[in-house]
This record gives sequence, C-alpha cells and structure tokens, in this order.
Amino acid sequence: MGRTGRTNEVYTDVLVVGGGVGGVAAALAACEGGARVAVIEPYAWIGGQLTSQAVPPDEHRWIETHGSTASYRRFRQGVRSYYQDWYALAPARAGGLLNPGNGWVSALCHEPRAALAVLRAMLAPWRASGRLVVHTQATLLSATTDGDTVTGVAVRLADGSVQHIGARQVLEASETGELLALAGIEHRTGPLRLAGRPAAGARRRLSTPPPGALSRPPGRRSRSGARRPASTSGSPRSRSGNARRG
Repeated sequence: MGRTGRTNEVYTDVLVVGGGVGGVAAALAACEGGARVAVIEPYAWIGGQLTSQAVPPDEHRWIETHGSTASYRRFRQGVRSYYQDWYALAPARAGGLLNPGNGWVSALCHEPRAALAVLRAMLAPWRASGRLVVHTQATLLSATTDGDTVTGVAVRLADGSVQHIGARQVLEASETGELLALAGIEHRTGPLRLAGRPAAGARRRLSTPPPGALSRPPGRRSRSGARRPASTSGSPRSRSGNARRG
C-alpha cells in the first residue's frame, strides 16, 4: 500500500517496540497490571522466534514442571490444546506429554501458525477491551528522547500513515536493539568478553566495542545490557536517521 503521508499522534501508558516472544510477554504483563499498551512489530506475525523465524522453543529440561512464568505455561498448554482440538492425533504414550512435531530439539516442536494462533488468542481479550493495540508491519522511523530516556517513537503503519506514539514507559523488545541505536542511547550488543577471555558459548568476537572501551586497556570490556527499558517525562528532543551508537 502506498505512503499517504497522513500523520496522527496518540499517547499510551506502555509502548513495546517489538512483538516477539519477549514483547508479547511484556504486553500481557502490562495489560494484566492495568496499563494501556501499544505494540509495534515490523513483521506480519507476532511471536518472533516461534512464528516468523520458525524456530521451536529451546527451554531447559525442567520446563514441564517448574522454571517458567505463568503466561508461558499458558502458552505451552495452548499449543498442545490447539493440536488436540484441531488435529487427528495418534494415541498418546501413557503418561507422556504431547510433542506435536515429535522433535528432539524441544519438547514442544510445533508449526509457526500454531504458535501464532495461541499468541493471538492470549492477546484477544485485551485487544477487544481496547486496552491493547498491536501494529504489525510497522516501520520504526524515529525516536523522541529526554537524555537517555525514550519518550516516544514515530512509526509508519501498514496503511502508509505515520503515527507518533508517546508513552510513560517505552520497552525495547526488538530482535536487534534497533530502538537504542535509533535513539542514540549508549549501549552494546554481542557476546560478553572479560579479561581477554570469550564468554561461554560465544562463537565470535564483538565487531564493535562497547561504550567507553577506548578508555580502557585492550582486551578488557565492561558488561552492560543490550536492551534498556525506560519511562519518561520532561522536554523531549527528536532523533532520526543515522543515530550515533555508544
């Protein structure tokens, strides 16, 4: 659809930038806490890893009994119920839990469309009440900041219109941390490296140094988060285009 150039402004309690698994979990928690929430997601499907990336959940081995949030447990049961309700399944093993894809990489291998259906169902009551708005196929254009605090964003929606969304709290839940870079907020991404030794499981060295690295001896890097949520008030300033990084 063509770009119309139409612009409008809205304000909400919580803005979640990214509709992946973490973004959906954050939106659910905020809605359950009484907040008005907006989610912006660049792809047509919410769910990130479980849907548009077509990757099954990779949890720890105790996931069936403990070590998860209540909302994630609801999601897992929702996926199993989706197959039990809509598919003709072979008889289950005695005492065994359904693994729809019967894969070894996860105890809950399933189709991306199943995860999408369950996530949409979990969000449906909040969307119907008007407390939650989800924008898919939305392109992040610029960020409004107050120091290192993000106060809102400009986004191009699927219909081509541009919307400015302001919020009391902005959560960075994108897959790449793009909001931090766009807003010019100091940050670092990549595997952690301390005292010249790579972090466990790290497959490659950082391609860019973390904030302040040039002021320290080579081979030593500080630890800082790759994603930083923020709540704000005060006089904003807008940043867009080629924002500085750390």
